[in-house]
Amino acid sequence: MIRWDECDENSGETDIKRTLRIGYIFTQKKLNRSGFLGFAEYAKAHGIIFFPIDLSRPLEDQGPFDAILQKVTDLFYEAQQGDQQCLSYVNNLKAYLQSHPDQLVIDSLDHLDILTCRIKTFDLLDEILSSYPDCYIPPFKVSSLNNLSLDDDFYPNIMKRIRACSSKESHQMCLVPNKQSLQNLISTSNSSSAMNGERFSVDEELFVQKFIPHCAIIYKIYVFGSQYQIVTRPSIKFNQGLSESSDYHLFDSQRIPKFFISEADREDSLKKHRHFPEDQLIEWDMKTMYDKTKSLICHDTINKIIIALKKKLGLTFFGFDLIIEEGTGNHFIIDLNYFPSKFNCHLLG
Repeated sequence: MIRWDECDENSGETDIKRTLRIGYIFTQKKLNRSGFLGFAEYAKAHGIIFFPIDLSRPLEDQGPFDAILQKVTDLFYEAQQGDQQCLSYVNNLKAYLQSHPDQLVIDSLDHLDILTCRIKTFDLLDEILSSYPDCYIPPFKVSSLNNLSLDDDFYPNIMKRIRACSSKESHQMCLVPNKQSLQNLISTSNSSSAMNGERFSVDEELFVQKFIPHCAIIYKIYVFGSQYQIVTRPSIKFNQGLSESSDYHLFDSQRIPKFFISEADREDSLKKHRHFPEDQLIEWDMKTMYDKTKSLICHDTINKIIIALKKKLGLTFFGFDLIIEEGTGNHFIIDLNYFPSKFNCHLLG
């Protein structure tokens, strides 16, 4: 399902008086996943030079820039963790922008640090959503496994890392159905090395978010300026069998299949998604799930939240993940990202 909302634009052609120079700061991964490969040739044909900025060199030597397009949340995070090279890159960019206060940069660096940390992100969302009675964030706690104490009503839950930006670790999560599942996770973590990128350390602080039943559908909402797009995708399901199981379920959220399929095509899809082994966590049948939720999503609420987020963060490109609670129809935001990886540059047109 896709919906667009956009402001009116004056029609008519605009003569390009000179070549525009737009510098970008992206990782190779971002270039590959957002469709920017080949975009430089397309831009050049339309009078725009689209070129990479090297943060190891003075920006003065690489300008002038009519605009700078960036996703440096990963650099921000590593700089905060003490990486001296990333810190020098961030400082180089900041120094240039401070000496060129009129430089157009998409987007401002002012609030990006909030979106590198799930705690800061959800504190912000909690503040914003307090004005919207039908949209919430799931209850959350921050604790290490060794010190974690949860009431019965906090199960099931999803455990995530506190880091919330471009890294493999930020997408690694664990579904914990009940107290016995938690004890088994703690026991396994105590006897294992620290996650090897996959398993949590018992001393690592985690972001523990209550699981909201949501018909196994997630709405990925991508915002670009005055427009937004909603993409419907499979999500994690939870049933009676899981609630009674003592197993916990580690998974990578980026490896969840991106499309619903028919039951007839399921076997073939499973072969393609062997990297997501937890088949029982996914609802595949698009028609069944879509029919359950298509009339529940409130576009008026989504539009108001987008306006509030833009006002608070001052961002042009961002995305958030929305689920709709079974039974109540309440909307929950479960993630917020700057310039999400699946944002496609072709939306710029």
